[in-house]
Amino acid sequence: MAKRAVAILMLSFLPLSACSASTTSTATSTTIDHQTHPAVGETAALAKALVPVPGYRYEDPPKAEVAAEVATLREGEKKSGQKIFEGMSFPSVVADNPALNTARTGSGTKELGFLQMFSFVETPPAGVERELAVNSIGQGKQPIDEFEASGVKVFVFVDPTSTNSKYHYAWLRNGIFGTIDGVTRANLREWVQKYLAIPV
Repeated sequence: MAKRAVAILMLSFLPLSACSASTTSTATSTTIDHQTHPAVGETAALAKALVPVPGYRYEDPPKAEVAAEVATLREGEKKSGQKIFEGMSFPSVVADNPALNTARTGSGTKELGFLQMFSFVETPPAGVERELAVNSIGQGKQPIDEFEASGVKVFVFVDPTSTNSKYHYAWLRNGIFGTIDGVTRANLREWVQKYLAIPV
């Protein structure tokens, strides 16, 4: 698949649901082992990509909410006439240190950020990272910052109008597109750097 096609598909469908603010996330206090119990829409590769990061844990939104997110993206695929996503995952990232959890979920609980990961039917080609991030997460806007973490390019976007999803970090690793949004830029960057330092 050509770079432009990947970017256009992401631009067309990702913002429908997956780029929604973390205020829609209503994470529970239950930590799930995704390797043993994959979430709705999650593949084994995505479950494997949810590597444990010391000092943090993943918490899942209610199954009905995740199912609705998946259904929205699948409906977009249906309208396009082609399957784009192999799988998707939508956990909250919660820090063990409560002071780092500055974003709020829809249920009012606190989280570091809302993580979204996507695998594709056709793996995006090398060099598409920036365009993919700009056209999906940035919705056409350029990142305010970019850096490399453990050999992976990371792009930072800002939404000054959002309360709980002000900063968005996006990356592409091993064919999986990931993004996390939240309130405190430094806290998000620290998690992203720690996460990407762990091999998948």
